[in-house]
Amino acid sequence: MAARSVFDVFHIVLSAAWRRRYLICVPVAVLPVLGLGAGMMLPKDYESRMSILVQEPAKLNPFLNDLAIGPNVKDRMEGLKTLVHSEHILGSVVRGLKLAGDEPSPQAIDRAVRGLSSNLTTVLIGNDTIEMKLKSRNPRGLDRVLAEIGERFID
Repeated sequence: MAARSVFDVFHIVLSAAWRRRYLICVPVAVLPVLGLGAGMMLPKDYESRMSILVQEPAKLNPFLNDLAIGPNVKDRMEGLKTLVHSEHILGSVVRGLKLAGDEPSPQAIDRAVRGLSSNLTTVLIGNDTIEMKLKSRNPRGLDRVLAEIGERFID
């Protein structure tokens, strides 16, 4: 079998591509247009995440290990979710960051608290880690709001 020249290999590849021209060109022409159309139609949602490690300090000390009481976050998760979504935490965040305006009415604060509560998700990951997610259509200040919620929750 004789070795083929570069020209012969190029000719074989080019003729194979020509035979498959529709299979090559149609997806290249159609899929970017479909992707752009889908991207324009779908709503844009932004998400900010934060993880909190809940740990008993006495468990880290071997001398106090016998006296340590496990936090048992799994059993307390429903109560923690209720606490995160409460008026106490979210109301103070709304007032502190002035999310309802400079001089908000009680109805405006209540609306802002309900909006935050509906977009906030709290999930237990593993045994000691709580993940908080905040979704919004506007990316501005999303991380600041979630950091404030987490700070108030930890306090």
